[in-house]
Amino acid sequence: MKVETKQFMPNHSERALWVGILVSLLFTGLIWLTAPLLPQINFLPDTGASWYYWQLPEPTVWTRTAVWTGYLLHQLVAWGIIYYAQQNKLKYTKGLHRANYLALAANAL
Repeated sequence: MKVETKQFMPNHSERALWVGILVSLLFTGLIWLTAPLLPQINFLPDTGASWYYWQLPEPTVWTRTAVWTGYLLHQLVAWGIIYYAQQNKLKYTKGLHRANYLALAANAL
C-alpha cells in the first residue's frame, strides 16, 4: 500500500496570517524592552464607568489634532480600500486579493 505524503506549503493567506502574528509579537516585545526608556505619564484618577485610563491629564490642541487626524486618515484609507474592492467586483476566493493586502498594510501602519 502506497501512502501519499504531501509537503506543507502555506498559501498566501496563511503566510499573511503568520507574518501578521510575527510582526505583532515583535512589536509587543519591542514595547516591553523599551518600556524603561519611555517617559512616565501620570494618568488621571478613576472617575467611574466612563473613565478612560489613557486620557492625558492636560490634552492640548496638538494632541487632539494628532489623534483626530490619525483617526480621519485611517477612516479615509479603509473606505478607499472598500471602494477599490467594490469597483473591481472582487469574487470570493480561498486566498487574499490585492485589497486584502492593502488593508493589512494600512492597518500595520
